[in-house]
Amino acid sequence: MRSLGFCAVVFAANEAQAGWLHFGRPAETRTEAPGSARAPAGGPSNLNMVEAIRLAASRDLSDKNARKCQGKRGGDLTSCVRALPLKGPKVQLELCFRYVKYALLMASCGRSYIPGSRPEKDAGPGLKGAGFRQVFSGKVRDLKAQAKIINGAPDGAVAVYSDTCSHYGHIEVKDGANRVSDFVRGATQPIRPCGTYVLEGIYVKDPAACRI
Repeated sequence: MRSLGFCAVVFAANEAQAGWLHFGRPAETRTEAPGSARAPAGGPSNLNMVEAIRLAASRDLSDKNARKCQGKRGGDLTSCVRALPLKGPKVQLELCFRYVKYALLMASCGRSYIPGSRPEKDAGPGLKGAGFRQVFSGKVRDLKAQAKIINGAPDGAVAVYSDTCSHYGHIEVKDGANRVSDFVRGATQPIRPCGTYVLEGIYVKDPAACRI
């Protein structure tokens, strides 16, 4: 993944001012599996964040299946997730935080499963604890403005939203023109039909800091 840098991006029309910090090379669940916050074991991973979230989004990680992979990370978790039942990439399970957490562990971008299940809008501290840096902070409601901001971030960047519907928010990973969590959507497609989703943060981690 090539190096990228940002100084400032500002959207003024009906949006709060959005600020970028300079950075170098990047980086909804109802219940969680018992003991899932324990440091998992596993060998090195061959996946990056984009490959990991693509794999996760293609599998059914509902509670029963997720328990089968509890306590694994890296290559061990990747093998376990590959063996889970398939699901369509557009099928939403309302488990976006779980899917991103699994991707973090499959890509070895986190040493342990980030504790807690909801709200996704408060994922920032857990991502920072996993070594991610916040490179954008703001409150952007317009879908096209959100897409433009995220398009400027590297693939594998994690976007965090609040919302006016469930009030849990949303979390997803940038994959080119797509945004991936427990489902795949286009950059300007609504996350869900109800409410407004507000982009509040983008987090990146140097890929070289993963696979550890």
